[in-house]
Amino acid sequence: MRVEAESHAEEDRRRMEEVESRNRLDGLVYQSEKTIKESREKLPEADVKAAEEALEEAKKAMNEGGTARLRTATENVERALHKLAETLYKTTEAAQAQQAGAAGAGAGGSSAGSSQANTNKPGDVIDAEYVDVDESKRPN
Repeated sequence: MRVEAESHAEEDRRRMEEVESRNRLDGLVYQSEKTIKESREKLPEADVKAAEEALEEAKKAMNEGGTARLRTATENVERALHKLAETLYKTTEAAQAQQAGAAGAGAGGSSAGSSQANTNKPGDVIDAEYVDVDESKRPN
């Protein structure tokens, strides 16, 4: 039985690599489709189209199999997903900078905002830690 297991060890290792590659690609396809669905309006159509083409190729690779093909498809989808993520990051960063600029102008500059940050008004929440000490359980 041990000899038989050893004779199939290489075949088992290749099969395991293919299964792991397929699972990784499947998760990446899911993540990419979700990103596109949630952020399509924020992304350039050319980038979305390139990502969708990479996803279609990935799905074909998952159906046909083969470790090398699965790895190539994974790399293509990763590249497309990274491009989308980069675009989303730049878009978000620009929007935040724009909001910060608008908020800074509305607050009358940064010095006015920083002086107001240090004063507490009635009703403000102050983060603190509270420990209830039961005097009867204290050691003498």
